[in-house]
Amino acid sequence: MYEFVSIGHPEWVGISHDWAVDKFLENSKVTLPSGRVYENLCIGCDAFHREVLMCCKTQLVSISATQPSSTTEKRLSVPI
Repeated sequence: MYEFVSIGHPEWVGISHDWAVDKFLENSKVTLPSGRVYENLCIGCDAFHREVLMCCKTQLVSISATQPSSTTEKRLSVPI
């Protein structure tokens, strides 16, 4: 998924998660308090992560120097 960012096409990151390019581009827009629409592909990545990846938070692995804080969170302890 992140290889698309590396090759210059972040709008493709959600394709394997049923996020079409059109959906990504639509989610790359925000309306500023002034009413002006601001577009930035980074906003689309943020929206994709919130909607698709963070819903499955228990499946993510975190690398930390501390012990796991809950049973639903998997962590790998790495010596510092």
